[in-house]
Amino acid sequence: MAIEEGIVINQKGGNPGLALVKTVRSSACESCSARHSCNVDRNSQEMEVTALNLAGASPGDRVCVQVETRSLLKVTFMTYLFPVICMLIGGLAGHQWALARASGNESLLAVLGAAGAFGVSFLLLRLVARKMEKDLRYQPKITRIIRKAPAGGQGIKAPGAQPRDQGRDS
Repeated sequence: MAIEEGIVINQKGGNPGLALVKTVRSSACESCSARHSCNVDRNSQEMEVTALNLAGASPGDRVCVQVETRSLLKVTFMTYLFPVICMLIGGLAGHQWALARASGNESLLAVLGAAGAFGVSFLLLRLVARKMEKDLRYQPKITRIIRKAPAGGQGIKAPGAQPRDQGRDS
């Protein structure tokens, strides 16, 4: 199970509710193949994710966010390997079709078959993604509150931020 810590920025309502959580890229992110596409600001180490608020966290709370490993692997396969497999099958099918027709232009039909299958794979992925969005197994979940926010909503800071000096002005 992938586990990260973050701070709830905003509640999105509903039951069990959704919350927007700001997290910091961890060392686990460095080995992830999707590390360049998941953060909001490319120049920042911070990311924002919408998660199911199972713990009833409020804005400013430091929370534990979990994603099931099985779900993460399935989404990774669908995103990266499925289109490539479809493209290979389409290329082979186009090549075989050209050989069966004895047209002599196997390469062109192989390229057209690969491109067509690649395009169809993205249409299929879009349909599957819509279905997966509604499935709670694929949603990040806030499983526990590590530290409640101070009363009055004060202290909402980015994860890993240093506390500001609250000294008196001279």
